[in-house]
Amino acid sequence: MKTEVILNVIDVNNNSKSGYYVIMLSEEPIENQNLPKMEREIISDSLGIAKFDLTDYITSSKELFFGAFTKSGDEYVWESTSILQIRMGRASIFETSITVK
Repeated sequence: MKTEVILNVIDVNNNSKSGYYVIMLSEEPIENQNLPKMEREIISDSLGIAKFDLTDYITSSKELFFGAFTKSGDEYVWESTSILQIRMGRASIFETSITVK
C-alpha cells in the first residue's frame, strides 16, 4: 500500500499556485536561517499539487515538515505562511493545503 503526502499549494484567496518548490524536511526550519537538510523537493504542478510518494521512505512513524518556497539564484525564498508539521506512518495518505504569501 502507498504512503503519500499530497499538498495543494494555494494563495490566501484559495487560488492554486504552480511552480513552487515544496520541500520536505526532517527538522523544523526557522525563518531567516539556513534550511535544515532537505529530504525531498517537488515543484507544484499546473494544478498547484505537489505529491510526495514516501512508500520507500517511511519505514516507521516519522515527524515531517513541509514548506513552500521560490528560488532566487541558488537560494530558497520562504513563501509559505507557516510550516506544515505532520506525523506519517506506513501505508497512509495525507492530503491538505499549504498556503503561500
